Amino acid sequence: MQERRKEEKGKEEETGEKERIREREKEGREREGIMSEHQRKGGKETVNRKGNKLQQEIRKEREREGERGREREEEEREREEEKGRERETEGKVSERKMNKLKREEREEERRREGGGRDRINDKLKKERGREKGEREN
Repeated sequence: MQERRKEEKGKEEETGEKERIREREKEGREREGIMSEHQRKGGKETVNRKGNKLQQEIRKEREREGERGREREEEEREREEEKGRERETEGKVSERKMNKLKREEREEERRREGGGRDRINDKLKKERGREKGEREN
């Protein structure tokens, strides 16, 4: 009986030592940053959570893109509406005024592109005006 007890105590001590050794190794790994195989794989729960997080991020990104698309569509509609309003007002303005506005726009564009022609034309107009004035006198 005593021998059995000694054997059992020995076994308990051995199992206790094994557990202590495992705990020490675990603590050492934790200190060194080494992960267990289960941790490396992420474990089932963490993998699922990561997958869910990725899916949520994808959904959020799609929603953002959808919102951006809607915003672009709204901006385009607003631009078209503004153009339509401008056309309506253009129709109300007399043709003479419209022609005058268009002529002024063309002249501004010419001035921007090449100022040389306008200067020459302006000088010619002044000379013609003088000639007309001389004729009238």
